[in-house]
Amino acid sequence: MKADDFLTMCKYNGASILFPFLRSAVADVTKSANITPLTLPLINVKKFIDDKN
Repeated sequence: MKADDFLTMCKYNGASILFPFLRSAVADVTKSANITPLTLPLINVKKFIDDKN
């Protein structure tokens, strides 16, 4: 596997794997702050990253 392939895989798969944990953490923190929980919307990570580039 080339280094470029590895970095691309990490960029897309890493973000896809970590995003649900981020959503959960944001919801828990806002709920614990005694305000209406903020729920981040689901996103297509690959499309989001490609659109930003």
